[in-house]
Amino acid sequence: MAYKYKSANEKSIIMLEPIENEGFYAYILLCADGTFYTGWTVNIAKRIEAHNSGSGSKYTSTRLPVVLVYYEEFDNKREAMSREWHTKKLSRERKEKLIKRAQGLIHTSSLLISV
Repeated sequence: MAYKYKSANEKSIIMLEPIENEGFYAYILLCADGTFYTGWTVNIAKRIEAHNSGSGSKYTSTRLPVVLVYYEEFDNKREAMSREWHTKKLSRERKEKLIKRAQGLIHTSSLLISV
């Protein structure tokens, strides 16, 4: 499948297994059309399941399937929602770098964002 938004470096992004633990998480999904979706949740596994069933969000419901490529855990809902908001403001290139850095594929300190 040819993705409209596919980048040359996207092939090196690794799909992550959703964790079952309850907590406060900000996450990034890679959609079937190559776009990224950013959200927050208290249970990543259940949220990914909801997205892939078509009931997660209007945006992802037309871009199935989606895979988890990045997440961060926080101490509270406010921090997770703040990180989601800041991540949504990043360019696609910066999101790719953030994902790859977290997956150990690149090393740079210029990607850090204050939460």
